[in-house]
Amino acid sequence: MKNHILKSPLTLIPLGLVYAVFIIMHLFFHDSPIQLPFPVALLTIFSLFVCPIVATLFFLFSALGDWGGATGQFLPQMGAFATAHIMLIVYLAMPFRTIKDRFRDLCSSHRIGFYFQLLSSLALLAAVFTRIVPNVPAGVLSIGVSVYSILILIMWSLAMMHQSYWIKIGATLFLISDFILAWNRFVSPVEMARLQILIPYFLAQGCLFIGISLCNFAKKKIYKNFFISFHSLELHFLNSL
Repeated sequence: MKNHILKSPLTLIPLGLVYAVFIIMHLFFHDSPIQLPFPVALLTIFSLFVCPIVATLFFLFSALGDWGGATGQFLPQMGAFATAHIMLIVYLAMPFRTIKDRFRDLCSSHRIGFYFQLLSSLALLAAVFTRIVPNVPAGVLSIGVSVYSILILIMWSLAMMHQSYWIKIGATLFLISDFILAWNRFVSPVEMARLQILIPYFLAQGCLFIGISLCNFAKKKIYKNFFISFHSLELHFLNSL
């Protein structure tokens, strides 16, 4: 089925426009909370035709997390998003031969970038466990937030090692959205929290969808020249660090 539908990366343009319409309608025209899962549910359907199954599961569990948020069930929401991040971690780790080999490659070819990434991850982890987790009520919720924080930082770290800028940007926007959500819920209210949380979140999902789809097209040697040129530009930039 995938071989006969959505064979060209150009099909991502109309899909993106439909996704954008759903987001705008939800944010600015029909702001019923029950509509929150619709945009990512749409990406889940699209991903059936242009993404690997593990990525489709990422979007599916994200949509379920949106449903939990729309219905005010924070623990199921967090559990669904934690599962979504596990799916994305699996996808991002798939190209690695072994963790040891990947670590050696990074240290030898992009040493400065690798250490910057490592320090950034540790700094973010420290910020979460010193500023947010202490404000979470003790018990299951505190454990859940701690585990979730570790998962999203693992996801972000792996995304930063990926060859696609779309995936890097998407993971970073996802991290920003979740940080604002946690700060607003557990530390202190954030002005215009709904927009500050949802805009980077929806943009994150869109960027991840584009990045994963383009990688899948490139893997099938569709749009190969563009992908190779884009990757070469990135390698040139990283080697200049």
